[in-house]
Amino acid sequence: MFLPVSQKADGVDAADASNITIQMHDLQTGVAIKSGSLVVYQVAKKDSAGKFQYTSQFSSVTNSISSLSQDQIMTADFANTLSSYVTANQGKLSGVSAQISDSGEASANVEGDAVYQVTQDTAASGYEKMNPFCVVLPYTVDGKSMSNIIAQPKMRKKITSLPKHPTTPTTPGSNKTPSTPSTSKKSEVQSPTPFCSNY
Repeated sequence: MFLPVSQKADGVDAADASNITIQMHDLQTGVAIKSGSLVVYQVAKKDSAGKFQYTSQFSSVTNSISSLSQDQIMTADFANTLSSYVTANQGKLSGVSAQISDSGEASANVEGDAVYQVTQDTAASGYEKMNPFCVVLPYTVDGKSMSNIIAQPKMRKKITSLPKHPTTPTTPGSNKTPSTPSTSKKSEVQSPTPFCSNY
């Protein structure tokens, strides 16, 4: 879930400074998820015509971004396309790193008029990595431009396989031991939903 936060009373221009804050909480208990780290990549910037163009780091992405709307950019499909690109170019791209605090929060100060991809570099112990997501800044909702975004991704615990316990063979003299089936499963992919808040 996104919580686009309206600008403070000082009226900082959205094109000058923006902020992405990620709040990590357990989906079922609401408890803060401590530790782990995130990386925020600047994917595109607005040109003089007001269209988004890929930065030099992302210039090899085959999907065009200049004709996409905010809603089209901020989809799970587009985020997954960028995530595949980031993975394929591991070690070649630079981004803003943010450590997740004891309160389950990480924050990155970024430029406005840009598109960002947020990925989890290191997962917290016992949890899956969050699904990567893409955000446009400033974010426009109900006709208002918001330069500060709070994202609350849906976090899921790791589900590990049950240990294989040896059992007594059913036939005397048999060395075969029945195996216990694995119960591991993948976490569901969840897309954040926009929501507004003020501070």
